[in-house]
Order: sequence, then C-alpha cells, then structure tokens
Amino acid sequence: MISYNKTWLASLRVKAQLHQELKQGNITKEEFAAFNEKYPVGFYTPNILGRIGLFILTIVIIVFTDALLSQMVGQAAERAGWFCFLSLLSYTALELLVHFKFHYRSGVDDALLVLSGIVFTGTVYYLIYGGSGSGSTDKLAFSEIVFIVSLWLTIRFNDMLAAAFCSGAFFGIILFGWTRTGSMGVATAPFVIMFAAAFVFLRLTYYKNKKALINYQNSLLIAQIVGLVVFYAAGNYYVVQVLGDELKGIDSSTHTAVPFAVFFWAWTMLLPLIYIAIGLMRKDKLFIRLGMVLVAAAVITYKNYYHLLPVDVEFTIAGAALLALVYGITRYLKTPKHGFTKEDIDEDIKADEINVESVIVGSEFSDTPTAPADNGVKFGGGDFGGGGASGGF
Repeated sequence: MISYNKTWLASLRVKAQLHQELKQGNITKEEFAAFNEKYPVGFYTPNILGRIGLFILTIVIIVFTDALLSQMVGQAAERAGWFCFLSLLSYTALELLVHFKFHYRSGVDDALLVLSGIVFTGTVYYLIYGGSGSGSTDKLAFSEIVFIVSLWLTIRFNDMLAAAFCSGAFFGIILFGWTRTGSMGVATAPFVIMFAAAFVFLRLTYYKNKKALINYQNSLLIAQIVGLVVFYAAGNYYVVQVLGDELKGIDSSTHTAVPFAVFFWAWTMLLPLIYIAIGLMRKDKLFIRLGMVLVAAAVITYKNYYHLLPVDVEFTIAGAALLALVYGITRYLKTPKHGFTKEDIDEDIKADEINVESVIVGSEFSDTPTAPADNGVKFGGGDFGGGGASGGF
C-alpha cells in the first residue's frame, strides 16, 4: 500500500545503518561508497534547507493556483464541493509526483500532503454535517473524519505528521464517543483513556517488530509517543479538571474539585519518574526523554494550583531539580550498565559488527545486481557460508 519504492526504502535503511558504522570507524569510506554504488537510491530528497524552501514555495504556488482557478469558475468556487475538488487535485499531483518524479521527503510532497489533507478534511466535514452538529457530537464527527483521512495518508506515505494526527484523532473518537453515554461516561473518561492508551502502546510495540510493517517504523514510533503522552495526560490533574469542566459545561476557571484528587495528583507527579525508571531498566531512550519532558509538565501543573514562593524562585528551583536529575542519570550511565550507556551509540549495530562486514563484503563481490531485500534489513541470518561470496545478508 505504501506509495514509495520499497526496494529503495530498504536501501535507505541499510545505508543509514552503515553510515553509523562509518562514523564509529567500523567500516571504511571505500566500503561505504561501494555499497552506495551497488545499491543506488533514486529518490529525490534535498537537504533540510532545500526541503523547507521547497515546502514554502509549493504552498505559495498551490494557494495562488487555487485562487486563480477559483476566479475562473466564478460563483461555483463558493460551494464546498469546489474545495473538495481542489484538495483531490493536490492529492493527485502528490501521487503523480511520487510515482513518476520519485520525490521522497522533498518538501514538495510534504506541502501537497498537508494541504490536500487539511482542505479535504474540512470540506468533507462541512459537506456531511454542514456545521449543524454541536458539542461532543460535533467533535466526535470531526475526529472520525480526521482519523480516516490521516490514516490513509499514513498508509500511503508513512508521514509522521499524519501519523500523529491519526493517533490523536483515535483517542478523540474514544473520548467524545464515551462521554456521550452520560454523566457516568464523563466521570470514567480518564480511566477509559488510560486503558485505551496503554492498550494502543502495547499493541504497537508488538506490531513494530513485524517485518510486514518495516516501512512504517517512523509512524509507529510517533503513534507510540502519542500513546504515552495521552496515557500521562489522561491522569494529569489539570487536564482532568479542565476537560471534565468543559464536558460538564462548567467554567474551568473556578477550579472545581476533582474526584479522586489524591490519585490524580500522584499520577501527575510520579508517572514521569516512572517513565524515566522504565527507560533505565529497559534501556529505552524514548521513555527517558519523554519522562524528562513530562517532569516539566508536572512542575507546571503544580505551579498552576499552588503558589508557595515567587514565580521566578519556583521555576529556578524546578529547573535546578531537573538539571540535577539529568546530571544524576548521566553519571549513572557514565559506566555502561548492561550494555546501556549515555553515549549515542546504535546498540543494535554495535552488537553486530561482524555481520556489517558481511554486508560490505557481499556488496563488493556479489554479481547479483539487485538491491537489498525488503525483509526487515536485519544483519545476519543470511547465506554467509560462502565466505561472503553471496549477495544475501
């Protein structure tokens, strides 16, 4: 289903891993160049500045082109169906650009994807509901449309922004759908969202190891991050209080009491530390970094309700505490703990240096002019028994 050339995507993954090996001195520049020559990638992908520039330029071109077309059709441009047509026009251009010009993260395809997705979502929502919905019904319908559109864009283009919107819309559907059941639904919504976020994270962890989804690793990672953030936000005291008041139609500035306040305060303050602890035990940088960010969120939440000291003093103390936490973790990992260290080393590659050599040897001596198979690109496990004479790895 993915729109990009799968063989080239596999080559890109191997190339990224070999680049890490090159930086660590495990392979030579000649070996790296030999692989690039053996398995060329035909995507058009400029550097980051070029990508940003092309993104802005494409946005400007599309806006002016759509404005010109709207002027040409006259009053027909005032109908919602016209904007739906324009979004489909942008999406068609995106598909053609990827298939025939091989754009991949070029900025042009990014701009076409963003514009076509936003305009199509807004237009479809207006055509179906016409702004006649209200309250949770309105938000539920909008979440459903965003989920469907962003899911399709994620499947076709493995876009991380679309994956983030898709994940957020999924939790929006659960929240607004569940709260429609009445007061009991509103009261139990935080716990339902917690359960849903934990379930999503665990299922994504399982599916992330599936070879069939090897081309969607970035999107799955983004969805996992969204799941962990939502898992924390569902029990954050401020979020529970504000969202609960909004769903009940109460002014949130009155700071109404939250049931099970002790539980939610404990959740707010302790879960970031639990994330960090899990990251250290599982050697998972995602949990550590996310825990660090959520520690700041916990401090801000506390500061929103309690004012024990002047603002500058409180934030200075909070910043010092966060720095002390970072320093403590850095000191703890200065000496590698069970293979986990503060150094930015790709563990999977470092542990498999011999097999990396097999990749290089295979790419240099194989007579088979094929790109690496799209089977997960895990070094080792291939037909290496011939002293590297085989192109498999």
